[in-house]
Amino acid sequence: MQQTVNGISFQLLEPFDFSFLEPYGQVFKVLDDQDSGNICFGTEKDGRRYFIKVAGAKTLRAVITPQEAIDNLKATVPIYQTLRHPALVPFIEEGETSQAFYMVFEWVDAICMGRMYPQQHAEFMALPIETRHSVFETVLDFLAYTNRMGYVAIDFYDGSILYDPESRRTYICDIDCFQRKPYHNTMGRLWGSTRFMSPEEYEKGALIDEVTNVYTLGAVAQALQENQPDEKLNYMVRLTKIDDRAQRLPSLEAARAAWKRTIRNAGKGLVVRDGTMLVIELEDSDGTFYIMPGGGQKPGETLPEAVRREVAEETGMLVRATELAFVIEGKKSAAHRVDLVFHCEIEGEAIGVAHQGDVNQVGTAWIPLDTLEQEPLYPSRLRRAISEWYRGGNPGIYLGNEDEGDPEV
Repeated sequence: MQQTVNGISFQLLEPFDFSFLEPYGQVFKVLDDQDSGNICFGTEKDGRRYFIKVAGAKTLRAVITPQEAIDNLKATVPIYQTLRHPALVPFIEEGETSQAFYMVFEWVDAICMGRMYPQQHAEFMALPIETRHSVFETVLDFLAYTNRMGYVAIDFYDGSILYDPESRRTYICDIDCFQRKPYHNTMGRLWGSTRFMSPEEYEKGALIDEVTNVYTLGAVAQALQENQPDEKLNYMVRLTKIDDRAQRLPSLEAARAAWKRTIRNAGKGLVVRDGTMLVIELEDSDGTFYIMPGGGQKPGETLPEAVRREVAEETGMLVRATELAFVIEGKKSAAHRVDLVFHCEIEGEAIGVAHQGDVNQVGTAWIPLDTLEQEPLYPSRLRRAISEWYRGGNPGIYLGNEDEGDPEV
């Protein structure tokens, strides 16, 4: 059925008394399409705006009863009272009637990153990559703060992230499912969006902790670059969004340290077979292109070890890095990257290695070396250098800064 408050119409299963909203002014916005059992209102009084989350009404998409929704919303009050982070949308007060329980927050004029709001999501993803870096830093700071305050983030996803272009501020909202530590999975599949959930969030009895939120952070980094692959964010994905807990960064502070690194070393593999070389195939809005297999060096790992691990994860092939072939760096990017390319010997198939592909990776390919200079291989300076080496020449090891461009390509 359709109900109207202050001229704003919305859908419910049956009529409900919302007169308790009157002290907060005129309703200008209603969000009724939620499965939590809550319905949310934007109101305005004397130039001040509020966001009011209400439980008790029979909403269309609710998967729980009105009383369960009330109980769940009441349980979130201590979370908002404790986690008073600057980025968290400010909680003002709670209220209750004979049929409803509600929480009142400050209204923020911001766009939501969540896919459930397609227009806002598109605006969010159109933000400059440097702005999205600042969003990531705020999320990292908030998750680390949450951990220090004794909580673990559950059901944290893109719908929890807001950005106000006018004030250039990132906001966090909708933290209702956060839990006190220590917390173990009591459900099997926990609440949340699949794209942001770690394996342990599907496993009943599993420990849900800071290492879980390291994965959450990696999922945010991946989502922030869905339409624009970014070296710095992808670096964080590779360190954090890993199914095996033991392979993730061990803490959010370790993630902060990795994010602040000014130079990233990457080991790349020059893998040659029958006049062709192994590459990673990627796609973006401009089409298909290639990069060499390999990736970031982890603390305590030698460069040949990094090459071996990364090539196995990205291609399923086991190689042994031998001699250094080329050095090329990207100096203008947000993370100064130094790629060290090693000649590699093929040892066979990498058995039991989980695939950890690059963002936008669609596969692998073997491309001919005799026509390499016509192939879309990046960095482009490698095309000529590898071709010259293949023909028996000596192109030199240091190839310079790829971001200065390659006038001969």
